[in-house]
Amino acid sequence: MLAIELLLEIFRHILVSAVAMVFAIATVFAFFRFSHKPGFLFRFMNVPAMTFFIALGYILFINDMKLLYAWLFFTGYFFNLRAISEQVLRYDDTFRIFFLSLGYTRQEYLRDLIIYGGRLKILDCVLTFSIIGTAIIMISDKMRILMPDQWLFFLLIFEGIILVLASVRWLAEDFVNKESKSE
Repeated sequence: MLAIELLLEIFRHILVSAVAMVFAIATVFAFFRFSHKPGFLFRFMNVPAMTFFIALGYILFINDMKLLYAWLFFTGYFFNLRAISEQVLRYDDTFRIFFLSLGYTRQEYLRDLIIYGGRLKILDCVLTFSIIGTAIIMISDKMRILMPDQWLFFLLIFEGIILVLASVRWLAEDFVNKESKSE
């Protein structure tokens, strides 16, 4: 019974994340066609922030699964958008001139880089979102059944810890010089 629940929940999360990934890739194509670097609002969703928003959505929309999955879609969309945008930026600064000198157009370069070169990154994002989302929802459901009076308190403590981790991660990313190489 628990294995079937787990498989159904992970399948739902994979489906939500895959649809969000399609929209994120389309957004990256559109965004990089007109602008070179995404703004901060497109880069705020790191893994701790994603975990925070998944757990927050579970707390807010526990009684309405349709709203919960809509919340999960937008969380997955911003997480995937950040991951794909960062991958494109990392390779764009290094290899763009080389590929464009070989006769590729910018659109072909982005398509080849994102779809063909980024298959593992796409799979990584979908599986990360699915596993974290499934774990949070399954553990919270079981805690709600076993400890009906205390599950919300534990989930709020978890939310606070994850918020601190996400904030530290945002600050660390701002102070790191990405151009420097460690020797």
